[in-house]
Amino acid sequence: KISGPLLDRIAIHLQVRAVPSRELNGPGRCSVPTSAAIRKTVWQAIDIQRERYAESHGIKRNAEVPFNLLERFCRMDKEAETFLSSAQRKLLFSARTRKNIILVSRTIADLDQSGDIKKIHIMEAVQYRPPARK
Repeated sequence: KISGPLLDRIAIHLQVRAVPSRELNGPGRCSVPTSAAIRKTVWQAIDIQRERYAESHGIKRNAEVPFNLLERFCRMDKEAETFLSSAQRKLLFSARTRKNIILVSRTIADLDQSGDIKKIHIMEAVQYRPPARK
């Protein structure tokens, strides 16, 4: 068991199931992007972050944005803000978790080459959080 405050400090939580080898090699396997295509997308997102933070002394990537600069660097459209507030009320996550969701959403938006964070980016980031403990 890991305490709630410690879990709050982990930005992404994923559960990965084992994939049987017959699914990896057999017919009908899903198509996945090549490593080269993924690498290109990641480097584009890194370049976007470098440009965004070029004038910000000390910040180099999304994960380093402090609370007081979230609004400046992590602009959300209205639909995204509404969804995030609703998710926070329903899922009962902390302010730190909210910040992590915003920063992960900013990275997802960068990978999508989106200037603002949209609802779809928030939705994806919320999925990377564990369910609330009862």
